[in-house]
Amino acid sequence: MKNYSTYIFDMDGTLLDTAPGILDSLHSAIIDSGASVPREKINNGLIGFSISEIVDLLGLGDDAERKNAIIANFRRIYDAYAADGANWYDFSRRFIDRLRGQGTQIFIATNKPCRATTAIVERLGIDFVTDIYFPDKYSDKTLKKTEMVAEIIKKYGLNPAETVVIGDTDVDFNAARENGCDFGFARHGYSLNAEFLEKNSDFVYGELTK
Repeated sequence: MKNYSTYIFDMDGTLLDTAPGILDSLHSAIIDSGASVPREKINNGLIGFSISEIVDLLGLGDDAERKNAIIANFRRIYDAYAADGANWYDFSRRFIDRLRGQGTQIFIATNKPCRATTAIVERLGIDFVTDIYFPDKYSDKTLKKTEMVAEIIKKYGLNPAETVVIGDTDVDFNAARENGCDFGFARHGYSLNAEFLEKNSDFVYGELTK
């Protein structure tokens, strides 16, 4: 792996293991909205997408009122429990400690909304980042992962050739490639497309935990 001046990390399935809290909250949100989806369809393959994209992927996005209800219910439920269900991957903690001693810039770009992200950051003492981007960072627009990375590069005057996006899903891969950055694949995460992502990554980040 080459040396980078800037690291942009995904949160879920990359820095932290957050799957149980996300999926349980999503299932409850769907039930509370009056909809129904088999529990086995609410799996790790959904993590990394925004809640709006997840509702569409589950086939529940054709009814705008129902979709909005699911999104609102999810945010209410997950905001209350997000911090309780988040834990460090051992490798991530060690890797971050090493980067902190090298003077590199570190960012987080996550599809987790602001309130849940803030709760996790405070509980786990995440104080090593230059900035954190999430979909609702701005009041007048919603950011997708590719847009988050573009905003970070522009705001901080970064060189994409010296910047790496590290994540575990196609969303992270596309965010890296569309912004001219390298991609580090977190194979210990939640991807259901691991073979493609590992083959097309610039390096594999982390350790296989299975």
